[in-house]
Amino acid sequence: MHSSSSIPSPASVDNASLKNASSRRAWSVAATLLSLVVVLNMIANLYWIQQNVVLIGRDASHYLTNTLLYREILTDLSPQALFRAFTYPLYRTPGLYIAAQPFLHLFGFTMDGAQYLNVALSAVVIVLTYCLGVAVADRRVGLFAAVLVSLLPMMAAMARLFYTEMFLTAAVAANLLALHKSDGFARRSWSLAWGVTLGVGLLVKWTMPIYLWLPVLWVLWRRRSDFQRGRWPARQERRLLLALLAAFAIATLWYWPNRFQAEALLLGKY
Repeated sequence: MHSSSSIPSPASVDNASLKNASSRRAWSVAATLLSLVVVLNMIANLYWIQQNVVLIGRDASHYLTNTLLYREILTDLSPQALFRAFTYPLYRTPGLYIAAQPFLHLFGFTMDGAQYLNVALSAVVIVLTYCLGVAVADRRVGLFAAVLVSLLPMMAAMARLFYTEMFLTAAVAANLLALHKSDGFARRSWSLAWGVTLGVGLLVKWTMPIYLWLPVLWVLWRRRSDFQRGRWPARQERRLLLALLAAFAIATLWYWPNRFQAEALLLGKY
């Protein structure tokens, strides 16, 4: 016979149901508010782009010129064309140029067509900021952070100008989220995601590690007692190594074929 204590009481079942319903409502409200923030942000950016024809600075025009040049390279999506896209001897990494191609095909081979990439990335940054806030604290912090980021003047500027910064911000936010979720590289999937986002970020701009070294050091510092006592699990070492190998494999698609340009870039000759 089963003891009566193993049978949940109607009151406990009702409390659990109420908690689940309350949690679902809270997530629904958060998702609705986040969607509203994202949609309003995108509408404002799209309206501004349609009403203005502005291309500020030499870099923005240079990025646009190279993006249109990559259109010619990627006329067909053959392995040869993709290889040429990743090995084309430019001193800037190809992440922005390649990512803009679908938007050019969808919205036309114009400056606005390319700029829609940054509008989409601005929405990605807001969502990633929310996810990072929820992971670190809770939904309220996530929503506050998302709203705050969406209102930053620099976010509006970079969503409306053809620079690499919005793509780089998205890569950094995704990397920080993966770093937090990896639990000190104990979780394999998130550790691998950390490595992949690092590699993608390096294809966007070589400055990617500048924004990441301090958070990574902080994660390792929190694990210092494990290092000191020799309790750092071997599987975490393997997962960190796997993540770094993933980053290396992605980044070297451009850095190794263009190592002389990359060396000049890192030394500040461009």
